[in-house]
Amino acid sequence: VWALVGNRVAEAAGRLVGLLAFGAKMPIPRLHLADARWLLGFGLPLWLGSLATTWVLRYDDLVVGQLRGQATLGHYDRAYRLALLPLGLVTAVLTKVSFPLYARLRDDRRRLSEAFRMVASITFRGALLIALAMAVLLPDFLVAMGWRRWRPMVAMFRWLLPYAVLRPLMDDAGGLLTAVGRPRVTGHTLVAEALALLVLCPVLTWRWGARGAAASVGLVVLAGLGTWFARYLPRHVAVPAWRIFGWPLVATCVGVGAATAAGHLGLRPGWQAGAARVAAALLAFAATLLITEGRSTLGDLRSLLHHLRARDRDG
Repeated sequence: VWALVGNRVAEAAGRLVGLLAFGAKMPIPRLHLADARWLLGFGLPLWLGSLATTWVLRYDDLVVGQLRGQATLGHYDRAYRLALLPLGLVTAVLTKVSFPLYARLRDDRRRLSEAFRMVASITFRGALLIALAMAVLLPDFLVAMGWRRWRPMVAMFRWLLPYAVLRPLMDDAGGLLTAVGRPRVTGHTLVAEALALLVLCPVLTWRWGARGAAASVGLVVLAGLGTWFARYLPRHVAVPAWRIFGWPLVATCVGVGAATAAGHLGLRPGWQAGAARVAAALLAFAATLLITEGRSTLGDLRSLLHHLRARDRDG
């Protein structure tokens, strides 16, 4: 626990030193009670949610290490870090445009609904595409690199796939709720997820090992995201569930089938087999989306690029 506290303190101190080093002016301390109350009311739920997210990111490691030992923890930690890649690659780009866009359109339900559908659709498709490629490539990658002792992480990573795909979508939906003035919903949901994980993770880890821990993380995120989509988001935007989730899930199934078929070509495990399986999976995934919703997906991508360019010009 104190290691996590020390990490937070060191991170904050590093930011302060960096700001001072690059010439940032120190503000003159003044107390504005009205502004302070507003900031506290708006920011406190988000701060609690941030603490809960840190808990979710660390607690499963603690449970796996205590119940299954350090070797299993090492495999689980590597798998978990891989599962965070879709979050970093997708969310890092989209949040630059999505939150300002949501905040600007918060009073226009029709345009806000279309913006959310566009960003959520691209987020889900991007996360699925990256997760699919990683899941298909990982076994052959470990063989090609000679890291056979890390092979237990393959099954753990596949159990983490729901988390890898849903977490970027939850960040996007949470951004929308915050933009429309509902930070309490975001913060309270994240706290509820942390409390659920407190109970669920040890039980599933004790029963099924690190795979149970991976499943518990995915289940709490799925429950939180499902609550938002069923109860809170429809109050502010239209939620076309099939347009966001339907065809991408079909495309993923087709991609998995293509990768499985490519695995029976008789190629030796390693780079060649991995490349063939990934190429088959991604081509099948992309072809399915182009056939079923090609114009819609391409239109969304063009709109997103337009908003990104506009943001760069303004900023």
